[in-house]
Amino acid sequence: MDASLLGSNTNQIVPIVFQEAPLDEALKNLIEQNHLNVVLDPKVSSYFDPTDHTVHNAPAISIHWSKITARQAIVALCENYDLIIVKDSATGDIRIKPKN
Repeated sequence: MDASLLGSNTNQIVPIVFQEAPLDEALKNLIEQNHLNVVLDPKVSSYFDPTDHTVHNAPAISIHWSKITARQAIVALCENYDLIIVKDSATGDIRIKPKN
């Protein structure tokens, strides 16, 4: 995962707290607060599971991190929830999307 795609303005240590927040909302909040030009893939919000033919919403997360940068938080959330940070070669957009 190329965390450098997130930019250098995500390197300041800040407290990060989410209580029962949907994963996609937590990521959107981090993206907006740090003025990042990152697109969150709609599949992060909900996805179709072909094994049981149901649509699942993003999981709710509760975290309290006090000595972490926004970049570290975004990378940690991506790693814990099987998301990747990629650069779209056609548009140049930075995107967070599911690994699969």
